[in-house]
Amino acid sequence: DTVRADRQPQPFVPFSLESRHPADLGGKTLWVPDLSTAARIVVAALRAHDIDARLLPRSPDPALNLARAAIPEDVCVPALYTTEDILYRTRQPDFRPEQEAFFQGNAAGPCRYGMYALLQRRILDHQGLQAVDMVTLGARNLGKNLSVTFSLVVWDALITHDLLDKMLLHTRPYLEEPAAAEAVFERYLEEVCAAIRPHRQLVETVRGKLEIASGRHLARFQEILRRAQADFAALPRRREKRPLVGLIGEFYVRLHDRSNQGIIGKLERGGAEVWLAPVSEFFGYANRIRQELSAHEFHDTHSRQALHQWAFAGFQDRLAVHDEHHLWQAALPYLRGFEEIPPAELIDRGAEFVHPTFGGEAICSMGKAVDFIHRGVDGIVSAIPFNCMPGITVQALSHTLRRRYGNVPFLTIDFDGFVDSGRDSRLASFLAQVRERHEARNGSN
Repeated sequence: DTVRADRQPQPFVPFSLESRHPADLGGKTLWVPDLSTAARIVVAALRAHDIDARLLPRSPDPALNLARAAIPEDVCVPALYTTEDILYRTRQPDFRPEQEAFFQGNAAGPCRYGMYALLQRRILDHQGLQAVDMVTLGARNLGKNLSVTFSLVVWDALITHDLLDKMLLHTRPYLEEPAAAEAVFERYLEEVCAAIRPHRQLVETVRGKLEIASGRHLARFQEILRRAQADFAALPRRREKRPLVGLIGEFYVRLHDRSNQGIIGKLERGGAEVWLAPVSEFFGYANRIRQELSAHEFHDTHSRQALHQWAFAGFQDRLAVHDEHHLWQAALPYLRGFEEIPPAELIDRGAEFVHPTFGGEAICSMGKAVDFIHRGVDGIVSAIPFNCMPGITVQALSHTLRRRYGNVPFLTIDFDGFVDSGRDSRLASFLAQVRERHEARNGSN
């Protein structure tokens, strides 16, 4: 019932300034894939560091014909969607190959995500677009003035975004007019994006660095969260108690509404409230696991480099948890009971099923599933790409999870970019189980 690995590949390090594939933008426009509303945070953070970043427009073609023509082999659905959007941009009349670049993530280990940038580089080259840069998340030369504070700025803004998103999901299902909650979310998301540049300027000053220990450097974001929770709470709502469904799964698919075919909306229309594993979860995990692996390396080798990495990753982990705690306080009392567990606890809970040295998203999904169960969710959905190895691992382990934790309804849905009515049928059956469990535990509404 436990997955182990004797040899651990280097994990995904989200905001490292080192990469095997550095790219100097040289003033080029950098297009960031539209993963979710969180992508606007990344764009704003890059622009705050004087990089001409923009949100990559989504292709209007639901069949993904550009991507499918360029990729004859089997790939994960996030590769199809990001490739489709990239190729759609290259077909626009105002596209300038010498002045544009595309942003892509980077990873190592069992997940094929680390190959996306190489695949898309090959596709662009094949189409005669050698002048277009592919820039990975860990690019050393992403910008001449991109300093180590970039990770702190992005982290603080992403946590604020995740708390706003949590408020939205905690509010929208109970409104007669769901668009009212979405309008509140949009208004405050724009404020967060506007606050990123002054936040960067603050934390780069001596005063800002001194304020980090007390959390005072977060005042702008805290004030936004306080006003946002008051506005969400003031929206008129129906008096009902809905079953709570936790949504986990592969990072891109669970967050990208086109990849998961609008699963959050389907769950809400089916009568549930959704607790989404946040954008920031895997970033926090990646830094924490880097700290633990560096500690193991130092104990084995006593190398100075491993000691430095261990200390630095440990500092980042403590700072991340520290800032998240202070921002969370500003979201109370509206989000009481919806706090996220720190990365160390996520790993500990996931280690019941996946050994920490295995690495990757499987331990995150299993750790969050256990956390969801302890919080009293009525069901769990795991959204994954078709044929995703970490996702299949979670699906296999979910049977043991159910045996150990009261047979909680657990549904794995895989996505391949095609519409399949069977998915909706399985989701409807799952929701019926969720409602039955909810009524048995809490009584009928």
